[in-house]
Amino acid sequence: MLREYDLKDPVLQRIARIVDEADVVQEVAVEPVAPGLDLLCRGLRAISPDDHVALERGAPLYDALYAELARDAAGPNAQKGEPF
Repeated sequence: MLREYDLKDPVLQRIARIVDEADVVQEVAVEPVAPGLDLLCRGLRAISPDDHVALERGAPLYDALYAELARDAAGPNAQKGEPF
């Protein structure tokens, strides 16, 4: 999707790597948060009556992941609570 829409945001690119890794069982973890994301997504699917509801419930997780990765990318001087 990033290539299709020519999105160059490095945080989105990292999220894409995390999602790819969460979807594929690997012996070596490059993105340490991938197993946690996989677990959360499986849990969301388990408690949601359909995919639409699971997507609605999961959106804040991805917003929070983006915010935290963006703050990490900004370095130690980044302020908490600032928008992406």
